Amino acid sequence: MFKGVASHLKLTILLWTLLINSLFIYFILQQVTLTETLNHTWHTQTLNNVEQALVLVELESEIGYLGFIHHFKNYILRKDEHYYTSAMANYDKANQLIDHFKQFTISDANLKAITDIKVTLDEYASNLVIAKKNINTLSSRKIDSLVKVDDNVALIAISQLLKSIADNTNHSLLVNEALITSKRDLTIAFAIIMLPLFIFGTLYSIWLVSKLIRISTEQALIFNTQPDGIIFADHNGSIIRSNQAANDLFGYKQQEMKNLAIEDLMDNSFRNKHIDLRRNFYKTEQSRFMLGSSSEVKGLKKNGEHVDLNIAISTKEYKNNMYSVAIIRDISKDLELKRLSETDHLTSIYNRRSIEKIIDQEFNRCQRNQHILSLMLVDIDRFKHINDKLGHLSGDNAIKKVVNHMQYFIRDYDYIGRWGGDEFLIICPDLTQQDSIHFAQRICKEAMNNLTEEEVNITLSIGIATYSISNSQDYQTLIKQADTALYAAKNKGRSRAYHYDNLN
Repeated sequence: MFKGVASHLKLTILLWTLLINSLFIYFILQQVTLTETLNHTWHTQTLNNVEQALVLVELESEIGYLGFIHHFKNYILRKDEHYYTSAMANYDKANQLIDHFKQFTISDANLKAITDIKVTLDEYASNLVIAKKNINTLSSRKIDSLVKVDDNVALIAISQLLKSIADNTNHSLLVNEALITSKRDLTIAFAIIMLPLFIFGTLYSIWLVSKLIRISTEQALIFNTQPDGIIFADHNGSIIRSNQAANDLFGYKQQEMKNLAIEDLMDNSFRNKHIDLRRNFYKTEQSRFMLGSSSEVKGLKKNGEHVDLNIAISTKEYKNNMYSVAIIRDISKDLELKRLSETDHLTSIYNRRSIEKIIDQEFNRCQRNQHILSLMLVDIDRFKHINDKLGHLSGDNAIKKVVNHMQYFIRDYDYIGRWGGDEFLIICPDLTQQDSIHFAQRICKEAMNNLTEEEVNITLSIGIATYSISNSQDYQTLIKQADTALYAAKNKGRSRAYHYDNLN
């Protein structure tokens, strides 16, 4: 009887053992399959995002101020056929890249953004064709109208596309790592419980755990091959993990990074403030993509050097604790390219596009605060004679000398930009009509007495217009008034300054 009971008990235990072991194996296999699927999906998404980013960067280069727009404006100004050929080559390449970008699986918003870029590019190209047909008969005003294309929509579109790509990559990284970590912990815990009861299950679990470790190693390989720095930190700001790009960026070894806090990678003057910002940011799950000059961060390397950074950061709650993942990019070269795109290559002062933005900003500020603003259009007298007699190199030297001369006289809060070939614009906030006349006359007088190029005297003519409550027209009208005053100064014998309000 007891033997019968024991046999039934053994059989029952065996069946339960086989059932539970089967369930255990089934559970483990499900976790491995899910992990591999997540790993493959994230890897595919990441490669897709990287390819999109590379296409977008190349597109921005082909269109930008070192590509199509650069050659377009040089053709307009210099009438050199080489620039036209280069511009059309950039235009064809940019269209190929736009078509390539549309082949990706993208949202309607991103499709609209790439279309906005295409519209701006086509508007430039249309103006280039007009200029090509009439290059020798175009007036300076018509040239201005051709090169004055509104870039804002395209710039916003590029920023939107960059943010979208960064957000997708960041979100995919956070979700995938959290899911992989969760599944791995659950699998290991279940395996430990089953170890005393099932030897076969234990051996099988070891095999599965080894497979998970291999997958984790593959994840680590992907993590460390990212071109941007990635830092994973806890709610205290302590660095848990960083990839090789982040280590190289700041000059630390992997183990050294783990002994640091986020604030150790920042300048001393910003550390205390960042602690408060980090604590507030960790209160909820959120993401922030830092884009633009207002959110540039100065990083601190191990050797004490500073580096300009652009950071995308997200927080994620896991096991009742908040964690953050920061994607970090060295934008020092980008800032230098931005500076080059905003300045005139010959004189290093603001170029036409940048000085127009500053006019708009200062004009709006003066309207809000009911302040005055004076504009001065400065032209080099008989510049064509200098070019024809001494050559273009001397002409360039003359332009540089004039810019240095004006920079010596302007105030710290004045702005100066190159308006045209030998024409410059000076923006003088809070400078009255009478003071602006004295200021301009002094510039003219000192130029006449001191500026020469190969023994040829350099003189300047200046047209002035002043915005005030009683003269409250828009800034385009103000520029036209200064231009009218400049022509009056030229007609009166040059080397002098005239204010628009004194012409009548």
